[in-house]
Amino acid sequence: MKSVFASDFEVSTASPWRSWFYVNDGFKDDFLSLVESNALQKDGEFPVIWNTKQKYVLKVQCASGRVFAYKAYNRLKKQYKFFFRLSPCGAEAANYQQINSLGIKTPQLLAVGDTRIRGVLKTAFIATEFVGDYQDGRAFFADGALYGRVDLCDEFICRNMQLLARLHDHNILHRGFTPMNLLFREKINPASGDDLLDIMWIDLASCRKLPRFMLKRRLIVDFEQFFRFFDFSSEKLRKYLACYLAAAENPLAASEDVLLAKLEKSLLKRRKKHC
Repeated sequence: MKSVFASDFEVSTASPWRSWFYVNDGFKDDFLSLVESNALQKDGEFPVIWNTKQKYVLKVQCASGRVFAYKAYNRLKKQYKFFFRLSPCGAEAANYQQINSLGIKTPQLLAVGDTRIRGVLKTAFIATEFVGDYQDGRAFFADGALYGRVDLCDEFICRNMQLLARLHDHNILHRGFTPMNLLFREKINPASGDDLLDIMWIDLASCRKLPRFMLKRRLIVDFEQFFRFFDFSSEKLRKYLACYLAAAENPLAASEDVLLAKLEKSLLKRRKKHC
């Protein structure tokens, strides 16, 4: 098994054909202690905060007091799909590195790795800093704690539209751009004219770099994934799309009208499908 202990993750660490793992230097003792005690199992001592047939996510507190999120895939479908391809966790770690390089804030990557037998992926995991002092975008839903805070909601959406433009400028489609994966916290006593919120992105496993022509055809997916959770008027949607286009260095949409028409058509189609 290839093992790397270093201050930063490098994509060259990840292997698409053999077992490997990376652990941040400052996390080494905590992590190895938990692995040796078999404490990171789904039915162990730590609470499960997300669970599907393929994966689970734990909120883990180390003996040192450090808290982190641990995501593990333990029942992978179509295992041969990952033969000579990075696992979901390896791809997510690569995405964290790439998106951080664009100046988009993400939690610190603490550890990541795969187990393979003769090249076939069996298990995969990723551990990241747990950011408990942030909320996600559901706070602005109709039943959310900050519903009605128009100032904060406007900034949350406009700032994330600007970051999405930066992602698209670098030919990356997010594919999981939902309010649940976009975190924020209010700044304490921000100076006049300053931003009110700190923004952070999590769960980047689905991001993919695409040729420009493919991204142009598919970029509406990112807007639909986000705006399907809200019930905004056309005027409001236009305002937020204008934030996106103003921030884009090389816009993929000809105008607000074109982008708005595509988005509303996509949202309408989705609503009809789920009626």
